[in-house]
Amino acid sequence: MKQTLELSEITSIEAESFGEPGKRTFRIVVSASNGSAIMWLEKEQLLQLALAIQELLQTLPNDTDNSDIYKPSNDKEFVNHIEFHIGKLVLAHEGDNRRFIIDAYDLDKDTELPVVRIWGEKGELTNFADNAIKICSAGRPVCPLCNVPMESSGHVCAKVNGHNLHSLTKNE
Repeated sequence: MKQTLELSEITSIEAESFGEPGKRTFRIVVSASNGSAIMWLEKEQLLQLALAIQELLQTLPNDTDNSDIYKPSNDKEFVNHIEFHIGKLVLAHEGDNRRFIIDAYDLDKDTELPVVRIWGEKGELTNFADNAIKICSAGRPVCPLCNVPMESSGHVCAKVNGHNLHSLTKNE
């Protein structure tokens, strides 16, 4: 049974997207002192993770003393680099250690253990969440009536029974 790759001393955590709006793919890239991970996911998963991070951050006190932050042991044998498609994400906060945890599970593997566990600090996750929301919102605009993404040529809106072609221009 494989163990979880614990990325505890993060050097970077970034959200990225590739492709044209409507056909983009998304991933999270994490680098740490003991390894790295590229985790592919859906836009909605990335957006929900970013929103959950922001919501969790708002509930925490403004405590900047990180003198006794928990650093997981790196005694275990770890894979240096891993790449997979995320099936499930779990976000947690350890209040005693003031560390955030993101557990990422492989879409193609049925296991109780996460493939990757990311231990992050407040600043790292704040920047990640802000960037992820910008990336997700840079896609196609949403129709104000039906909330469906619109193509540059517009779309036939279901809310008006397809009788009106809504476009991205203000002159409809």
